[in-house]
Amino acid sequence: MLRLSIIGFGFVHDTVLPHHVPKDCPCAAWGSNASSATLWSDAATRAGAASSCAMPANALTPDLALPIYSPSDGWCLCDAGADSWYTWCGPPPAHPSQLNLLLLNASAVSVNFVTADGGARAAGCGCTVAAELREAAPAVDPATRQIRDGFSTLYRDSTSSRALSYHHVAMAGLAERTRYEYRVRVANCSSARPPPPQPTWKRTVGIKWCSGGGNFIVGDAFGQGVDGSCPLLPAGLSSAEKVALCKAVCAAPNASACAGFTWYPSSGHNLQQNVTVGECCFRLVTSYKPPSNTSDAECYEKVRAPGPVPCSGGGAAPATDTAWSEWLGFQSLYSSGVTRAAIYADMGVFVSEAPPAPPTRALPAPARHNVGNLVDDLHAGLIDFAVHSGDHAYEFEVNGGTRGDGYMDGYSAFLAHAPWAPGWGNHEYLEEDRGNRLANITAGIFPERVRRGADGNAATRMFYSVDVGLMHLLHLDLSPYWCRFSGCIGVDTCGFPDEWVADASSNDPGTRYDFAGYRAAVLAFARADLAAVDRTKTPWVVMTAHFPMYETYDEAHPRNVAHERSEPDGGARGAEPRAAAGPGVAPVPSKAQAIADFEPLLAEFAVDIYFAGHDHNCALFAQPPDVPACIAR
Repeated sequence: MLRLSIIGFGFVHDTVLPHHVPKDCPCAAWGSNASSATLWSDAATRAGAASSCAMPANALTPDLALPIYSPSDGWCLCDAGADSWYTWCGPPPAHPSQLNLLLLNASAVSVNFVTADGGARAAGCGCTVAAELREAAPAVDPATRQIRDGFSTLYRDSTSSRALSYHHVAMAGLAERTRYEYRVRVANCSSARPPPPQPTWKRTVGIKWCSGGGNFIVGDAFGQGVDGSCPLLPAGLSSAEKVALCKAVCAAPNASACAGFTWYPSSGHNLQQNVTVGECCFRLVTSYKPPSNTSDAECYEKVRAPGPVPCSGGGAAPATDTAWSEWLGFQSLYSSGVTRAAIYADMGVFVSEAPPAPPTRALPAPARHNVGNLVDDLHAGLIDFAVHSGDHAYEFEVNGGTRGDGYMDGYSAFLAHAPWAPGWGNHEYLEEDRGNRLANITAGIFPERVRRGADGNAATRMFYSVDVGLMHLLHLDLSPYWCRFSGCIGVDTCGFPDEWVADASSNDPGTRYDFAGYRAAVLAFARADLAAVDRTKTPWVVMTAHFPMYETYDEAHPRNVAHERSEPDGGARGAEPRAAAGPGVAPVPSKAQAIADFEPLLAEFAVDIYFAGHDHNCALFAQPPDVPACIAR
């Protein structure tokens, strides 16, 4: 039997974050303020929280006047005499947080966790990532204790200068349907700092200057006179040597704020005021001003290396060892028998917008996401693992990445105890993130993050599959089909991660991104994967992607029109063109093309369920009339 629980509007339990760090004041005891009792759903949890940071179930944010996207990574009361009555908290630098178990197969999971150390423990690969595992049923058995080693990836927030170390440890060879306990840490770190990784450079020719937001002052960087932020380069160097020197200054450790520079190789253009030929002008922000006449000026934009990049040895991380996490329990999965899973999409961290009506905008205000449902269903034996079909946090990188911290720390109440199989939606590509934060979370599934395998059918973050019990799950990221709209490059990279950028200098989505290559790869993987399913072992085949192929959505309804206008990506409707490409015409990303590409596969391989989110409503379509071969079970 396959049991799928489709989770909708939900609730949360109180979450205590004992190792988190208050930002603006020391934390006071929750019991010191009698009115705080209404913010908690459980009095015993409030008492046990003492003066820890927390996310009380009735107050994910302490101030409902803040924007709806304000809930971050917990908060606490301030001591008397502080400037504010509360402070936000942040993840700990020397203790594991945001723990979650990723589904690898029926007998293996990968545990992922974060240390908020500025990326130190991931930067040099000198630390050892470890998980200690032991059987816990019917009682803890010390004889079963095992130590597993893992690796780290470095993530830099897209909307701030913060860096996080992500750590990944695979726990394989698990006995089926067995209770285990585990804990994690990072150890054996060295104090030596490796040389910083060098950025790549995007070069644009024929501009007046690339500025757009202020100059980065480097002083007498070249031992010569300085004209504002444009140091005069030493004489006697070739143009290539001068550009290399400019790159070295902009990439230096003390120049992290430098976003790029304008290079003036000759006098044959309209120079910026007070700029001398042969100078390079450093910038905090890169944008482009077109020339008023012919120009050979060039802009070199510093581009961060895409992540995650797994540690492969060499160097050492400038970090201390972390503490062990607490012991956490989970039950391993299975290759046969009754299969129980939760499947859902589109989950953020919000306070309630539900009644009373009109809203009072006053605390207490119950939280609005489904972690409480998941925890309760797990304890009741209704679900064993989860499938999340994209759109996380809204969005990971809001508020400098702290919204993603709060999302994962809250989610950890479930994910630290049950594996999940996450996917990507359009919101993972907003906030300039390009899907990279979720890629760091899931790097334990794809440690090499290959774009294509040798056979052309290797799993990647954009398409993978897994067998659990009676179910074969095929996860697809179809964002490139839906996220094409005017201006999409600067909003959500048109649903493409860095791996599928064909020409970074192009401002035309059709040439900037390799849609043809992506489309060929995802279709080849899906066909090969479905063809290999053994229905005697996994009779149920579930395909999931974030975007629905069928919907009752009325694009002309005033509420939907208003919603699309308020969204930076227009709601990612995949609306144009409205028909798939015909013979001899190159396919263009759209919902219509996705239906033309994948509907035949659903029919040919008798896929039982296609599950999607995106529309934030519940609808069931059984055996579409134009797909007669589709089997509805």
